[in-house]
Amino acid sequence: MFFVSFQEITNMKNILNNLAQLQEIDTQLATIEAQKGNLPQQVKVLEQAGVEVEERLEAATVKLGSDEKELKSLASNSEEYKAKLAKYQDQLYLVTTNREYDALTNEIDTIKTKIQEIRDQHTSISDEVVLLKAEITTLTEKQSELTGTLTKSRKELTSKTDLTNTLQRELEGRREEIAGRLSKRYLRKYERILEVRSLAVVPVKRRACGGCHKQISDQLLYEIKQGNQFIECEGCGRILVYSKNDDESNSL
Repeated sequence: MFFVSFQEITNMKNILNNLAQLQEIDTQLATIEAQKGNLPQQVKVLEQAGVEVEERLEAATVKLGSDEKELKSLASNSEEYKAKLAKYQDQLYLVTTNREYDALTNEIDTIKTKIQEIRDQHTSISDEVVLLKAEITTLTEKQSELTGTLTKSRKELTSKTDLTNTLQRELEGRREEIAGRLSKRYLRKYERILEVRSLAVVPVKRRACGGCHKQISDQLLYEIKQGNQFIECEGCGRILVYSKNDDESNSL
C-alpha cells in the first residue's frame, strides 16, 4: 500500500481517476505503435545497410582507381626496363674484355629480375582488379535493391503513420494534460511501474488483480472500492482500481 497524507485522501479519487485515464491513453498509444509493426525498425536496418553498402562501394571504387593507376605505372616501368635490357644485350656483342662482359651480364640479370618482379606485381594487381570490378557490380546491384526496398518500406511506414498521426497527437495532448494534474510523486510511481510491467493501473476483476490475477482479500477489496487509498497489488506492484463495470463479478 502506498500511504498518503490526510490532505490527499479527499483528492485520492481524482488521482486514481487521472491515473486510470493515463493508463487508458498509454494503452491506446501502445496499440498505435504496435500497428506500425516492425516497419520503423526495418527502415532503420535498411538505412544502416544502405550506408554500409555505400561505404564499401566507395572504398572498392577508390581501390580500383588506385590499382588501375598502379598497373599503368608498372607497364611504363616494364617498358623502360625492357628497353634497357635490349640495349645491354646489344652491347654484349661490343665488349672486348671479360670484365666488361661480366658487368653487362650482371646488369642484364638484375634487369630481368626487375622485369619479373613487375610482371608478378602486374598479375597480382590485375587479379585484384578483376575481383574489385566483380565486387563493385555486386555492391551496385545490392545498393539498387536496398534503395528500392527502403523506398517501399518508407512509403508503407508513412502511409501507416499518416493514418494514426492525428489520433496520436490528440492522445499525446490529452496525456500531457492529465499528467499535468498529477504530482510528480504519483506520476513517477506510475511511470516506473509502466516501464517494468507495461500496464501500471489495472482494475480488480473477479476479486483478483487484473494484471497478475492474485486473489484479493475482502478487506482489501473493500478499501479499493472506497477509492480513497493508493493501493498496489501485493503480487505484481500494479496500482489497483475498482471498476464499476465489474461490480457483479467483484460482489462480496
